[in-house]
Amino acid sequence: MTNASLYPLKCVLFYLIFSNLPTQEVHGQNIIMNGGFETGTPGASSLPKYWYNCGSKGYTPPNLHSSKLESNIFDVKTIAFEGHQFVSLVVRKDQSLECIGQRLKSILQKDSMYSLDLQLNLSETFNSRTNLNSKNETSFSMAADLEIYAINTSGQYILLDVYTDINNQTWRNYNTTFKASENFVALEFRTYFQFDQLLPYNGHLLIDQVRLYRIDIL
Repeated sequence: MTNASLYPLKCVLFYLIFSNLPTQEVHGQNIIMNGGFETGTPGASSLPKYWYNCGSKGYTPPNLHSSKLESNIFDVKTIAFEGHQFVSLVVRKDQSLECIGQRLKSILQKDSMYSLDLQLNLSETFNSRTNLNSKNETSFSMAADLEIYAINTSGQYILLDVYTDINNQTWRNYNTTFKASENFVALEFRTYFQFDQLLPYNGHLLIDQVRLYRIDIL
């Protein structure tokens, strides 16, 4: 599991997946703002609008890619799932991680149920410098895992889900359905090293079309 020392706040595991739900009805609009990452200037260390950087201190933020560019950053040739833009997150051999988060436009209410969908992908090529002082690029083509956290009104982190084995090189939908254990004000998406790897490594994943809805049980 995650090395808790990487997180300054205590992460409390309170995660509930409903595998056999009654009939559901999606309620309202997407709670995530700019979930398709279409608003923002593409480039290295460039964040989409409404999103913040929550990665390791002293490192550059995540990257905003555009499939419209003739030469996309880091030799990534992936086409966005919808629209033109998507985000990449990396893990590094020095154990640093990337993370992107958002303060939600409406609080996730305690005891309400929600459905989170996002598209994940792995680029065949991903070449980048390991830090700003590096002159040469290295391969980040290995896959990373993704951890999803909700943050409550006291700033505590609650682990909602972990997505592993993201080795697909076409977009694939990942879903988490959960009941909010308390009021949540933000979500964060953090990379981590695959559990079967003995040592840290350079790797990445791609994210597009993050959608979060409240669902009603009929």
